[in-house]
Amino acid sequence: MAGMQVVVVKCDDKGNIDVADLKEKALTHKTNLSCLMVTYPSTHGVFEESIIEICKVFMKTADRYIWTVPT
Repeated sequence: MAGMQVVVVKCDDKGNIDVADLKEKALTHKTNLSCLMVTYPSTHGVFEESIIEICKVFMKTADRYIWTVPT
């Protein structure tokens, strides 16, 4: 992956992104943070209730981000 490392973020007990784990890992990898991929709707067919908070975490720790929506 072009010298990049994939860092997996935990899920909560409902299968949603564990925002606390995301925050921790975003801060830990801040100097090398390149992108965030979120399957939306998730693989279990729901929309992340905390997607705005998730995007804000990434915007605070990364230089830039790209939002793509499958068509």
